[in-house]
Amino acid sequence: MKFKKNQLLAVIFAGLVALIIGASMLLSHNFSIIVKFDNIENEDDIYISGEYLYVAAGDDGLKIFDISNPIAPTQVGQFDDAGTAYEVFVSGSYAYVADGGHGLRIIDISDPTTPTKVGQLDDGGYAVDVFVSESYAYVEDSDDGLEIIDISDPAAPIKVGLFTYCTSEWGCLLEYYVSGSYLYVVEGSGGLRIIDISDPTTPVEVGQFNDGRLAEDVFVSGSYAYVVGGSCDGLKIIDISDPTAPAKVGQFDDGGCAVEVYVSGSYAYVAERLRGLEVIDISDPVAPVKVGQFYDDGHVVGVFVSGSYVYILDFHDGLVIIDPLSPKEEISNILLWSIICILILLVMVDIGYFIKKEKPLWKENLKKMSHKEY
Repeated sequence: MKFKKNQLLAVIFAGLVALIIGASMLLSHNFSIIVKFDNIENEDDIYISGEYLYVAAGDDGLKIFDISNPIAPTQVGQFDDAGTAYEVFVSGSYAYVADGGHGLRIIDISDPTTPTKVGQLDDGGYAVDVFVSESYAYVEDSDDGLEIIDISDPAAPIKVGLFTYCTSEWGCLLEYYVSGSYLYVVEGSGGLRIIDISDPTTPVEVGQFNDGRLAEDVFVSGSYAYVVGGSCDGLKIIDISDPTAPAKVGQFDDGGCAVEVYVSGSYAYVAERLRGLEVIDISDPVAPVKVGQFYDDGHVVGVFVSGSYVYILDFHDGLVIIDPLSPKEEISNILLWSIICILILLVMVDIGYFIKKEKPLWKENLKKMSHKEY
């Protein structure tokens, strides 16, 4: 059966349109669920180091999961001595746990199957967050503010510094991030504050950014601080190249209420209360662009990125492990777009040549141009 030229062109055109639509649909599928793991509650805090996931599990203490096979996370260890584990940070062979009224606990995790407490600092406050950098742990005490603890000897941690600026009778809930000689802290209406910690015994505030909106979480990468807050005004990008004069350079706001942010490479992963997880391209800090969304009907309260996987905490489903773009999808995308490009190229060089074996028009035009007299 022979096709006429117009019929064949119509078939090719229809196939081209179908391929474009198919490729677009595939490219819009930015995520695939690896596993939902409801053994981890939504209010827990997670930290990933190597092949292990550490969970500050409230009254259940510290839980350790082997995630070498993300499809089947397996609990391998637990440390629980009647405290209330709010946050966990892992550095080297130790897990540092903000344990409420029990202060800071230091857990030896060199053998993940048998975590063991080696040190503790309890000064009567209430520890709800912790960040570790080099030989110091920065602990959020909801009563006293920022406590700086020397952990060079994990068995005998010593408080060496204190920074307090919150005067609320109900205490303060802060989020910290340490980068270099500075600590970046957000606290509700207090905005972003920058603390010089080059001398841990005497922390000094050197800069502040406050636009009158609520700030709930901060992540620092390079010369920028990424801030999200409870005012439902999205992600703010703050230039901190001069810590004494932080300035907003970009913002992505689609009306969502963000509670946490994690930056990896050129992307910011933003946990939204009612819109799931949004992925923002921050390669141009001045003009951030949303490139993906996942779990848009979920209630995401936490996010952590490790390797090629994104770990989110959802209010209803607990821990959800997702793959932003699987290798199979990447290969499919490459093949689809390769076929599309080839078809477009065939049209450009005159499809009539392949139907009637006629000389391509572009060759005729080139020949005429070469003989044209000027």
